[in-house]
Amino acid sequence: MVSPPARRPAPAEPVVGETLHLREQDYRFGVGVLTATVSFVVGLVPFDNEPWWHIRAWCRRAPSDPGAQRELYVRARSVPQARYPVAFR
Repeated sequence: MVSPPARRPAPAEPVVGETLHLREQDYRFGVGVLTATVSFVVGLVPFDNEPWWHIRAWCRRAPSDPGAQRELYVRARSVPQARYPVAFR
């Protein structure tokens, strides 16, 4: 008898108001270090067989930067509360 594949826990969702300190490899189409304060979580999406969070955030490149609202795709394992670097299924 074949058992069904084990269900892995979903990655932790970013919290509205949380500040994420992202490196280039932490967000899709990343160019440089970015500080993003989450304003809305759109959902979890798959890219390259890995989970990514689609979020809207207030983003700054430096403390002196006034910032701008942007939509980002953030690697799920880059979210601080992420307990499981899971493969998206």
